[in-house]
Amino acid sequence: MSTPSYNHRDTPLRRFNAFWWGLAYFGLFGLVSVVIYCWSGSSPSVEEILTSEHQETVDGVAAKQQEILSGKQLQPEKIGAMLQKAPSASAVPHPSATATTAAGPIGDPLKGKELYKSKNCMICHGPDGNSPTAPMYPKLGGKEASYLAKKMKDIKSGAYTSAFTPMMKPTIDQVSEEEIDHIAQWLADGSK
Repeated sequence: MSTPSYNHRDTPLRRFNAFWWGLAYFGLFGLVSVVIYCWSGSSPSVEEILTSEHQETVDGVAAKQQEILSGKQLQPEKIGAMLQKAPSASAVPHPSATATTAAGPIGDPLKGKELYKSKNCMICHGPDGNSPTAPMYPKLGGKEASYLAKKMKDIKSGAYTSAFTPMMKPTIDQVSEEEIDHIAQWLADGSK
């Protein structure tokens, strides 16, 4: 029979010591890791984290928009056809042009039609403002001019935001407030 070896005897005191030594080594390793991490200057600030999250969101929205519009790529000949389909301005003013606001119309619908085309609004909202190229884009024709102008100005100033604001912001930033009034009046008149 072999005799038990007492050199490696399992006792409560040995377990207690092993636990605390292990905990000490683990804590020391953690402390050294934190010091090295902080000292290297690689810890991002809260602003950097929020900025990167915001940029990821913007990139995600842009990628989703590109994905949605990839099947609806507009070739120059299609844009030309859309421009030809756009309703022409009539010589007779639309009856709602004088009744848009109590003070009268806020813009010139004839200028609004040309601006709507030249600022590429029809790429998303369609040639008449009521036939959007994707279901997520709103129909704008026939709505009140002051409402449309306020929404566009709020998007431009940043006072109004939604999931689609990042897509509209680059376009609306190229339109002056006076031009917004003209476009809103043309849309309010039923885009005729």
